[in-house]
Amino acid sequence: MCDRWMQDNFKCLLIHGSSVSVSDELTPDTPPIQMLDRLIRMDANTLFCGRSGLTFQYQIEQGSVTSSVTTLEQATPPQTTLIQPRQVIGVGNDLNAPYQE
Repeated sequence: MCDRWMQDNFKCLLIHGSSVSVSDELTPDTPPIQMLDRLIRMDANTLFCGRSGLTFQYQIEQGSVTSSVTTLEQATPPQTTLIQPRQVIGVGNDLNAPYQE
């Protein structure tokens, strides 16, 4: 039980860009679905990133995402994915910079 709690609460990752590319910049203006994609790709609850140079905290609340794929041949039935709370933290590049909201 304790091991599972630690896995769920301490899935953190520190990267320079994102799970897509080193040059990918995550900022407070990044669309929520893009932030969620980056978090899910790495299976992280907290993603620390510094590419943008900004200091910020971006929180994804608990909820769900429903998606489906339609091709020329067929459409797949909608699939719902439950989302647990996750966050992206911009670590900035200046230790003396004030926190930006």
